[in-house]
Amino acid sequence: AGATALSVLSDYKYFGGNLEDVQTARKFNSCPILRKEFIIDEYQLIEAKSVGADCILLIAAALSEKRCKELASFAKKLGLDVLLEVHKKEEIESHLSETVDIVGVNNRNLHDFTTSIDTSIALAQYIPDKFVKISESGITQADHIVKLKKHGFKGFLIGTLFWDSGKSMPLLLSGGVIAGFFACFGAHGAFGATGAHGAQGHQGHQGAAGGAGAQGAQGNAGAQGAQGAGGGAGAQGAQGSSVT
Repeated sequence: AGATALSVLSDYKYFGGNLEDVQTARKFNSCPILRKEFIIDEYQLIEAKSVGADCILLIAAALSEKRCKELASFAKKLGLDVLLEVHKKEEIESHLSETVDIVGVNNRNLHDFTTSIDTSIALAQYIPDKFVKISESGITQADHIVKLKKHGFKGFLIGTLFWDSGKSMPLLLSGGVIAGFFACFGAHGAFGATGAHGAQGHQGHQGAAGGAGAQGAQGNAGAQGAQGAGGGAGAQGAQGSSVT
């Protein structure tokens, strides 16, 4: 049992992360990795690719519609998958495009920082089925995952819970939820919007569980050397996990 994918913070100013954290995670883990950062410039995408990330995060609330689509398009040219994070219906309508692979609903209220999975449930109906849906933050028990699955969510981003309590894993598994769902992203092939393509993408990382999707198969040779040769979630790799 373990994470299907890792979300690694690289922002230093607000979270104390850096690109070396992504490199460390890549070295000790064979699963797909998301560079979690406030992406505003193409150079950051090139950085993400160079350190072995498979996917990048675009936050709708931080980008104009035009800029978001430009960055998503550039990411696809680099062979990176794109996770679009949204907080409300209007962001889905304005920022979603064909160059997005995954739509993540952030359950955290950005004004008071409280969390509620009701945010994901409310927005699920507005996300077309062709996009992988993931629910981010506020997932603290197995019942949450069971409930979210009924609304079409295939992945679940969990960070703070794993840091706060050593009992978090049994807590999530107690409801009969299979192991693949207590991890950062769920079973649908983490960074592959399509399962079959994901199996052939990510060739160097044993990424049959979803890999980096069809386009992720291109240009991934650079990350191949730093893949960690099938290494599991090592101690250092675990340190890079996202706290959301």
